[in-house]
Amino acid sequence: MNIVGALERTGCTVEPPPYVSQHQLPFRRLHARKYTFSRRRGVSIHAGRQLDDDTWRMAAKLLDALLPQSCVLCGLPDESSALCSRCRKVLPANGRCCRRCATSLDAFTTDDVECGSCQANPPVFCRAIAPFCYAFPVDAALKHLKFRRRLLFAPLFANLLLPVLRRDFADCDCLVPVPLHRWRHALRGFNQADEICRPLARASGLKMLMNVSRRQATRPQSGVTAAERRSNLRNAFAIRGAVRARYPLIVDDVMTTGSTCNELARTLLDAGAERVGVLVVARAAVNSGNQAAAGTSLNV
Repeated sequence: MNIVGALERTGCTVEPPPYVSQHQLPFRRLHARKYTFSRRRGVSIHAGRQLDDDTWRMAAKLLDALLPQSCVLCGLPDESSALCSRCRKVLPANGRCCRRCATSLDAFTTDDVECGSCQANPPVFCRAIAPFCYAFPVDAALKHLKFRRRLLFAPLFANLLLPVLRRDFADCDCLVPVPLHRWRHALRGFNQADEICRPLARASGLKMLMNVSRRQATRPQSGVTAAERRSNLRNAFAIRGAVRARYPLIVDDVMTTGSTCNELARTLLDAGAERVGVLVVARAAVNSGNQAAAGTSLNV
């Protein structure tokens, strides 16, 4: 049954999201992970003529029955959300951590304590929160998002960050995705921080500050020491115009040593912000050589 053709005969046109490659379009494939129909879920459907709510409801139920939603991690059917309850239980929570930089601490430390690094050299941002540790399956999903263009993970991480944003950053007034240099953005085709931040901004009603740029093509930050990261990122960011926000919130996928977020926060403060917060998906562990743990291989 050609579902796309049946929908178009009713006066609708179904469009694929931007990450579907052009060679797939002539085959008109319809997959639960690539297309959505319900207007309440942020659909890419435009009605050729006005349809009443009952018709939309009937069409949504038909597609949900024919193409049941599946968990983006394990692939098993789950009607409630994009992440099933089984996978949600095994996410590596970053429970006991530094309240300033979100690095994991000893299990016997008390709450609301800062790590030794923050006490000796406090970062310029006021607070950073990472709800997860950079461990399986979060690290594998982030690598697939960043290096294999699996953009279906971006809305999942945005949904996981939304409760943290509403609870701990309720007074922030804009979101700032960590920018990529234009050449790396062109080679990769997207910015993973933008992809996570965009649905987060829609759900929270906050605007995205997009006049921040990365003016230096820094070397890849993975596998280098903390001192090398600080040297790579010195004066790496620039802002066009003034920051019309008192409390911007930096959004990124992973925080390792915090050098990137710290340099971007310094740039925002110099541009007029009063304080800066940081919200990332995961916090990577740093070994004794000040290098980030490698995480899970992509071959999973």
